[in-house]
Amino acid sequence: MTTRILMIQLQPHRVPTMDEAKARAALAEFAQQPLVIGHRVTEGDENGVFINFEYKTRDLAALWHECQERIYQNSLLAFQLQRASMAIAQGDDGWEDCLLLHHFDPAIDVDEFLD
Repeated sequence: MTTRILMIQLQPHRVPTMDEAKARAALAEFAQQPLVIGHRVTEGDENGVFINFEYKTRDLAALWHECQERIYQNSLLAFQLQRASMAIAQGDDGWEDCLLLHHFDPAIDVDEFLD
C-alpha cells in the first residue's frame, strides 16, 4: 500500500487570541495516531509565520477522517484551528495533484475524498 502525507499548515497569526502552544501540542499529539507511520514538523516565515505538521500514513482517507474529528471539531481550540490552518493531502502524483481538504478561508472550495 502506498504511503502518503497529510500536511496541516498552522498560521498562528490568523487568530491572534489562539494559544499557540496548545495548538502546537494538539497537532504534535495527533502524530501518535495508530494510522500515522511517520511525522515531521517544519517552520518558516512567508507573509507570516507558519508551521507544517506532516503525517505519513498508508490510509490517507481514514487519517483525514480522524483529523476532522480530533483537530477540527468539538472545542474552542478546534474553532480557532479552523481559522488558522490549511490541510493538504498528497495525491496520486505526490504534491503535483494534491488535495486541499481544509482552508482557513471558508470561501475557498475544498476537495473531498470519494468513497
